[in-house]
Amino acid sequence: MGPTAGAVSDTDPAWHVHLPPGVKPASVDLLGKRSLPAAWLAVWAANPDSPALLGPDRSGWLTAEQLEAASRRVAGRLLGAGLTPGDRILFSAGTSIDMVVAHVAALRAGLVVVPTNPAYQERELNHIVTDSDPAAALVDDAERRGWILAAARKGMITVRPEVGLPDSGEPPIDDLEPAHPALIPYTSGTTGAPKGAVLSHANLLASSESIGLAWRWVATDRLILALPLFHGHGLCVGLYGTLLAGASAVLQPRFDVDLVLDAAAEHDATMFFGVPTMYHRLASSKRVGELARLRLCVSGSAPLSAELHHKVEQLGSQRVLERYGMTETLMNASNPLEGER
Repeated sequence: MGPTAGAVSDTDPAWHVHLPPGVKPASVDLLGKRSLPAAWLAVWAANPDSPALLGPDRSGWLTAEQLEAASRRVAGRLLGAGLTPGDRILFSAGTSIDMVVAHVAALRAGLVVVPTNPAYQERELNHIVTDSDPAAALVDDAERRGWILAAARKGMITVRPEVGLPDSGEPPIDDLEPAHPALIPYTSGTTGAPKGAVLSHANLLASSESIGLAWRWVATDRLILALPLFHGHGLCVGLYGTLLAGASAVLQPRFDVDLVLDAAAEHDATMFFGVPTMYHRLASSKRVGELARLRLCVSGSAPLSAELHHKVEQLGSQRVLERYGMTETLMNASNPLEGER
């Protein structure tokens, strides 16, 4: 298995190899902070001026304090519009700071987010609306998807990512129980129509805490986040993990080799998460050697072939860390940060 962190006993579980030096399995409490929003609030309060997110428009860094204030304001607008904790809100929008703020706000308000691919057509959207029965939808294309969603469920509140609703004071938010549902991503599995997987606040927190420990995610890390935020890899691993660590992320509108490597150099990035197709394109680029500047590259969502793993290591001086998860369970397994992969 390769070297492990610190001395261990015969009674330690197999996953002890993922823990930082000095951290004992018995001390790990993945649910001690109760919910991701509660954990995020503590992180933001501790370092309010730290940069959190840089949007695709590159209009400036959003600090932890600004993210807290903006998401609190939007949460109030959503609740002031008549939504109540437990209501479902469908998201159909591309990556932007406004969309991320609204997503964080919805979780803080106790709403259940239903993330969807903005490329979905009428058939897919109608199925998800019928199945999840959302009370609201956030959509960045009112002319097409907004019309489809409004027609699919009469009376549904529809807003744009900036959530231009009237401010409604300071309604109670952040009153979240670990068992309360937080997210309903849809997965088709291998048969039939896509099915909603109900994930609780406890699920989201435990997954994020696990990868933070396993990958030694710290506040000085900076992630180049080119994965879509409607999928668990970009959303539940990339975004949630960044915010929990008090780290920062550079949001990319899409994956492009030059955009990713330029952003990594310009913003002193330390991490990149991708899927095998992305690593294939990186390995085929003359700039693949620039991956060496990063402390960690992670691959998921599909198997990474041994051949591609060796190619990235040879040409880019990166031993990509592969992990495995499912929409229904989030993170399940990871290669160790230290030792054999």
